[in-house]
Amino acid sequence: VLVASNVPEGLEIEALLHDATEAYVSDLNTPLKHMLRAAQCPSEYDRVEELVYDAIVRRFFLPYEKSKEVKHHDLIALMTERRDLMFNPHDLKWDASFDTYEKLAYKKTVVPMAPREAKRAFLDMFYKYYKE
Repeated sequence: VLVASNVPEGLEIEALLHDATEAYVSDLNTPLKHMLRAAQCPSEYDRVEELVYDAIVRRFFLPYEKSKEVKHHDLIALMTERRDLMFNPHDLKWDASFDTYEKLAYKKTVVPMAPREAKRAFLDMFYKYYKE
């Protein structure tokens, strides 16, 4: 919802669903994903995630390659969440490319939502922007 609230008009559904695979295969935190990829350690997780992503893309008519705007705002949202939600974000090793995005973090503070509130915010945005 944070990413979808900040992308240019017309990219809201792509942004809203950019991490939709996590609903089916869970998620690995970003520093861990980068460590595994740096170690050239592709996993069954990556393969399954790709299959699920492919199904989501086909079902919701999304571009297979995420737009640069959605990728850009996803990184800004990550840095904003890192700033606002992590106890000590600098204890974890992050990819050096994140330094640029840390300076771009959204000004508005991220406040965690209860699951029911997050579900409602997601569905409200989905029904507002999804046109089948």
